[in-house]
Amino acid sequence: MKEIYSLLNDVETDIDSYCPQDLTDIEKTKLKEQIKKRIGKPEKNGKRKRYAAVAACVAVCVIALGTLNFSDLVYASAKSIAWQISNFLGIEKNLQDYTTVVGTSKTDKGYTIKLNEIILDENQLVVSSSVQSKQKLSEGGVIASADVYVNGKRVSVAAGGSSRALDDYTEESLLDYELEDIDTSSRLDIELVYTDILQGSKVTNGKWAFHFEADGSKLAEATVHKDLNNSFTLPDGSKLVLTEYTSNDLGQKIYFKVENWEYEKNPMYDLELEGKDDQGNKIIFDMSYFDGEEKTGRLNVRMIEGVVPESAKWVMLKPYAVKMPEKSGKMSHDFVEIGDSFTIKLSD
Repeated sequence: MKEIYSLLNDVETDIDSYCPQDLTDIEKTKLKEQIKKRIGKPEKNGKRKRYAAVAACVAVCVIALGTLNFSDLVYASAKSIAWQISNFLGIEKNLQDYTTVVGTSKTDKGYTIKLNEIILDENQLVVSSSVQSKQKLSEGGVIASADVYVNGKRVSVAAGGSSRALDDYTEESLLDYELEDIDTSSRLDIELVYTDILQGSKVTNGKWAFHFEADGSKLAEATVHKDLNNSFTLPDGSKLVLTEYTSNDLGQKIYFKVENWEYEKNPMYDLELEGKDDQGNKIIFDMSYFDGEEKTGRLNVRMIEGVVPESAKWVMLKPYAVKMPEKSGKMSHDFVEIGDSFTIKLSD
């Protein structure tokens, strides 16, 4: 099982609240010692354009939440039976119509990165890849960070995902890259460029570049959109507004915005929506992404709890929030209710 990494600032967290049965006490201790986060740092223009992303261990458990700046990555662990995206996500549906198989490898500085499959989803590039080292990997595994370019312009702003060791020399991962100001419902000319690999405390600089085309039109056409207008008050008095619900074969998402909130003044919050559908299935949405400058974000359905079934007629959810630490410190899981339950009508 892969520990969580970052490049800056330790954050303590309660592993038991996320993975109560999947890890031994020793594994939880090791994992807890490795959990870290990245705090958004000032840009050259003096602004703090802050991004938050959740690294969800989609096949095992949700591990941690971190604040990321551009392509800094937070990783969690996952079990899968192969590198196919559908297997990583635990999805039984055939994603072939939406998947681009790249299947090429690049080698530099003793590491080989193989790009397996990719899927263009709304505002995201989902990437399945593996890293192989000529030398045995350290216990902590390896992190390969990349930037996404479309038509020569860098468009990735944050990423999160999951990974696992295949053997002593190879690790595979599934990462969701957040793309800014890009229409992913069409064919795009994409370059994915890895520039450094972190193993333990050692950073190896190099270049592993992949060029390919991908088309997100079919998945976009198959995505259901429902407008929302549910408002709640956050603990600092700012306003959370849910704006849209979407659903496709990759899962469900709920988009939101915040009002009366400034990223240079107000605290950031971790958000959660918890409830059930009309069939009694437990449904949870976790905050996956937040753009502090645009004041918009997204919650993704928690895959380990199960997606919303196609046959569901409605979903009833209750909103919760907890303040995120502005600097390194203990991540709190003391979520508090910020409003009453609400219902999203899915079908007649």
